[in-house]
Amino acid sequence: MKNDFIIIGLSFKRNVGKQLQNLLRLKTTIIQTLKFIAM
Repeated sequence: MKNDFIIIGLSFKRNVGKQLQNLLRLKTTIIQTLKFIAM
């Protein structure tokens, strides 16, 4: 039972990490686009 909980927690953490990476990538893309427009 405890092992199942740990596995669920790890997979959840991995998914959150992927989501954060996607958000950061999106943010940098938006910033680059804005800089390009501002030039």
